[in-house]
Amino acid sequence: MTLSELFQTLKALSKTDLKSVKEFLESLDLDFNDFQEFILDKKSATGISCPHCKSINIKKNGHKGLMQRFMCHDCHKTFTARNNTITFSSKKSFAT
Repeated sequence: MTLSELFQTLKALSKTDLKSVKEFLESLDLDFNDFQEFILDKKSATGISCPHCKSINIKKNGHKGLMQRFMCHDCHKTFTARNNTITFSSKKSFAT
């Protein structure tokens, strides 16, 4: 099932069913504070690469707020683990 199909299914639910879905999701007790670590773990499995030039020749380059920054040795651009994710340009935390 794709995300758009899931949204269509959710739109068709009654308010009672939507409340049940909400309660179920809240019962999962997900910790969204570790989103950066989750993304890094997923990217580490395939190797973190530069989102600009796709090079794997990168190094850690300080922090921007709480986010770890990386620098590409080939194109000399910086990026975070959130590049190329749905939360990239969000000013809000992932938990919101």
